[in-house]
Amino acid sequence: DTGSGGDDNGGQAGGGNSNGGDTGNGDDGGSNAGGGDDDDTGNSTGSGNIGGGNPEGDGSGEGSDTGSGTGSLAVYTLFCLTSSEYVDIEVFSPGDEVDPYSLGDDTCVPDTNEYQITLFSRDDQDPFSVDYTGFAQIDGLPSTDGQDPHLITETFSGESQPFDVATGFTTEVVVLVWELDDTYDPSSDPGYDPYADDPGATTDDTGDPADVTDGSDLPDTGVGPLSRPDGGMVLLLGMAGFLVLGGAYRLRRSPNR
Repeated sequence: DTGSGGDDNGGQAGGGNSNGGDTGNGDDGGSNAGGGDDDDTGNSTGSGNIGGGNPEGDGSGEGSDTGSGTGSLAVYTLFCLTSSEYVDIEVFSPGDEVDPYSLGDDTCVPDTNEYQITLFSRDDQDPFSVDYTGFAQIDGLPSTDGQDPHLITETFSGESQPFDVATGFTTEVVVLVWELDDTYDPSSDPGYDPYADDPGATTDDTGDPADVTDGSDLPDTGVGPLSRPDGGMVLLLGMAGFLVLGGAYRLRRSPNR
């Protein structure tokens, strides 16, 4: 009877009572609920409780996956000389690498400057500076995947451009600050016309001054009145006339006549 577990004592010896369930598999199998009931009820209750607990843990894991990653921004600043002043901000895709000097010319040199980042085009950050090397890298910027792009602004000119950030990548930006060259020679520009600012200049088909062959080639200047003599000139002429008349009178009165 004891081996078959058919009577009450056999059931207790086999772990059918409450104490046996607690001691044997109360934690793992969930037999606490089944200790006072029959085996079928205990099994179904235990599996329901323990089985339902695992999906809750999986749910919390999925929630952590929704957080956004971060990337970096690398800024290169070059100051260049030209005939006019403007700022050109060139933005590249995350992960792309570029030689900043390939975008300027042989007058470009690195120098200090100041910028400001606006996260997602709406959250202004504190301005930051680049040193005399013209380079600065900003790490820890949130990814723009599925979001509005960030903005970078050159604070002195107010010029700005949007840029994207991808998790684990660096976005490169090259800023060309073109400044007026005091030694700039406009004749080096193609199509330069030295007489463009003088509408009265006469040029031939080559752009050089045309040779004047006769008076008909000269511009018509019109006819105007002669300038009036000033008062001093009139006085001198009057005195000269008086002296001439006085000399003639004395010659007539001379006894030698």
